[in-house]
Amino acid sequence: MPWIDLRTQYRRWGGKRWHYTGSVFDCYVPVVASAPVPPIRRVVVSLGTQEGYPFLSLVDRMQQIVPEGVEVLWQVGADFPVDRRPIGAREVVTTTELDAWVDSADVIVAHAGVGSALTLLQHGRTPVLVPRSALRGEHIDEHQRLIAQELTTRGLAVSASPSDLTWADLVMSTATAATRVVA
Repeated sequence: MPWIDLRTQYRRWGGKRWHYTGSVFDCYVPVVASAPVPPIRRVVVSLGTQEGYPFLSLVDRMQQIVPEGVEVLWQVGADFPVDRRPIGAREVVTTTELDAWVDSADVIVAHAGVGSALTLLQHGRTPVLVPRSALRGEHIDEHQRLIAQELTTRGLAVSASPSDLTWADLVMSTATAATRVVA
């Protein structure tokens, strides 16, 4: 249909048929940390609030890689099995609570949802984004992989699958911050 204009938020998808018209992430740029980064003492893990898709693989992996003595604040979402829930984990936190958690954390690990990513970028953070996967029963499709890949390419996130996530990924995310630029 010649009257339909096809637009994309990913530059690499732009071309003859699809036109890149910008992204909500265009106003953020990475900035290298100016001072030595202190050791990681507090981590926030935020898995979103979508019902029906618990992110067990990320919680399991985080419990494997976080060193003894590091505090972890967990927001695991609805439908997370009680018997698999980390001690102190909460299904949902208010926006005010999440803002306070993010501001007090050394590192934030989150699912690769657009809303979560934008919240973390607005706080000037470089998150570790771990995409949910339909293959693992964690979502309906693989769109979070695309979001994580896009933000990693822009230098605004560190990303890994749950099985590949390492403590070094968390440390790497502390080397940069996100800054909002005005066009």
